[in-house]
Amino acid sequence: ELARALTGYTTQFVNDQFGQEWVVTFVRTRHDEGLKTVWPGTPYERTGNFEPLDVPDLILTQRPRDVGRYLSGALFTTFCHDSPSEQLKAQMADILISANWEIRPLVRAIIKSEACFSTAAKNSRIADPLTFGLGLLKRTGIPM
Repeated sequence: ELARALTGYTTQFVNDQFGQEWVVTFVRTRHDEGLKTVWPGTPYERTGNFEPLDVPDLILTQRPRDVGRYLSGALFTTFCHDSPSEQLKAQMADILISANWEIRPLVRAIIKSEACFSTAAKNSRIADPLTFGLGLLKRTGIPM
């Protein structure tokens, strides 16, 4: 049903002075205006004539813990290692939610966490947050 809320978008491949790119536009006449029920049979069930811009709000207000754990786990995996515990993901989700979904406090907490300097992190594809940060600076050309 969330997919029905996202109907109406079209894509077109265009060439312009900056090169080739996909352009996404919203066409109201192609949008499904019918009632949609999301998460039926769950405590999160909601019914309405949802628009594309309603989807992020629906997800973030109805399932904040799930989204917070998912995003926290994905960021932790990027910076540290591939197997954060459920307890750690829950703690990081709390940070993300309490920061009103601002990413900076979460990233700060991740790179300061003991888990990021654990044996699992040292044996992963990124040696440590410092190495990652320095590599990022080098790849982006930011002077050190």
